[in-house]
Amino acid sequence: MRLGHLLQKRCGQPLRLVLTSSVWEDGCCRTCVLPGTWRKKPTRETCADCGAARTSAQTDVGQSQGQVTAPSTRAGGVREACSLRLGVRPRPGLSPLLPEVGAGKARRAAPRHGGVPVRETRRPAPGPRDADGKCFRSLPAPASSDCLSNVAESIRLAARIVDTPCSEMSTDDFLQEIREVGSELGIVPSVVRGEELHKKGFGGIYGVGKAARSPPALAVLSHAPEGATQTIAWIGSGIVYNTGGLTLKAKTLMPGAKRDCAGAAAVLGAFRAAVKQGFKENLHAVFCLAENSIGPKATRPDDILRLYSGKTVEVNNTDAGGRLALADGAVYASRDLKADIIVGIGNLTAAQGVVTGRYHAGLLTNSAEWEKACVRAGRTSGDLVHPLVFTPELHISEFSSAMADMKNFVSDRSNAQCSCAGLFLGAHIGFNWSGVWIDVDMGCPAYSGDRATGYGVAFLLALFGQAADDAELQMVSPLGSVADGHVENCEPAGSALKRKRLV
Repeated sequence: MRLGHLLQKRCGQPLRLVLTSSVWEDGCCRTCVLPGTWRKKPTRETCADCGAARTSAQTDVGQSQGQVTAPSTRAGGVREACSLRLGVRPRPGLSPLLPEVGAGKARRAAPRHGGVPVRETRRPAPGPRDADGKCFRSLPAPASSDCLSNVAESIRLAARIVDTPCSEMSTDDFLQEIREVGSELGIVPSVVRGEELHKKGFGGIYGVGKAARSPPALAVLSHAPEGATQTIAWIGSGIVYNTGGLTLKAKTLMPGAKRDCAGAAAVLGAFRAAVKQGFKENLHAVFCLAENSIGPKATRPDDILRLYSGKTVEVNNTDAGGRLALADGAVYASRDLKADIIVGIGNLTAAQGVVTGRYHAGLLTNSAEWEKACVRAGRTSGDLVHPLVFTPELHISEFSSAMADMKNFVSDRSNAQCSCAGLFLGAHIGFNWSGVWIDVDMGCPAYSGDRATGYGVAFLLALFGQAADDAELQMVSPLGSVADGHVENCEPAGSALKRKRLV
């Protein structure tokens, strides 16, 4: 379709474009799109950006196709689009006229001034858009860049922890990282570790890490602001090194086992940034820390563990220890912390990369609304997620055990293995629980090449951005309230299921 027809269709009235080629006295060449009439003689005008004088020669292109913008280079190397539009300076970053309309593909001769051709280029592509297709540039600009700095620092914190070898990032060292973040935020973490875990019933965390030199631990950072109406818990699986236990990993699969703490690292980074940006709801970061090692006290296949939920679990694969630790943390959040929304994140299955690929984490949740919100948050944050099959009535039988309430690993690896890992978490929380639980399996997105990516920090911040007192996080959040006009994301007014509504 011709460019003129596009403009008429969008604006509802005929328009004439005037392509202005200009040579500026300070040495920069510009080409800009101006609405108006054809002028035969060059005119002398002043740039609305820099105040430099110019001599312009305009050529009417009418309804023809062609390139509609060109770059400008000031003395100093700064490139920007010309901001002349009838003498008015537009908002930074916006094209002078109709940024949604693409440039035509037909080639034509470049306009000339004084016999010298003026170089033209294609108009820049439209800016980034949110999950609803709305351009971010049309939203209110944030007042400061503190949010971006905090998020970037938190992502690097998470990546650094994942990259650090277990010789320098044991459970003791991870606890020190948690204490340092707590000190920065003025929060004292609560810690349960070693034999105390066993006494208090955290059989999953204790069973995974009891053979290691550094004892396992459950650590919690809590943020409780005044006026909070909901309680949110982020649970991170922090297996600082996963040898596989007595179900030992193959020699080619052992390198990189330090990355199994990526879930806890993401929770720590996200908690730090969220509190710094004024999180307005109760927020708990729960860290399930252990090293799955081999020793005289190591959990054996066929051993039966009693988890914090009270359910007994027959261990048929000691390499699947992350879900045991994460289940203890999730049940603790629902029972002791009274969480309304629980997000469990960690490296739960080696099959995640086969199911959802290297860039998308696997997503399982008991809420269809939150599933959609998570996908949108992944797109706006860059930490992509993709929904997994949620059919507990078909897949929970994979954990059937003749000796205990359930096993910790599927009997058939080819039957929705990633979905079953999330269902293991849901089975301990309870499928009839009135709150929302979300499981994120992020083994492959946690690293790229040999380095960690800090995956999960941006995802959690974007997902719960509406609960932060920060315009930037609210802008990328897919959630909202009736007052914000996002009625489709909320429960009906007066609903008794407070725990089901989106933040």
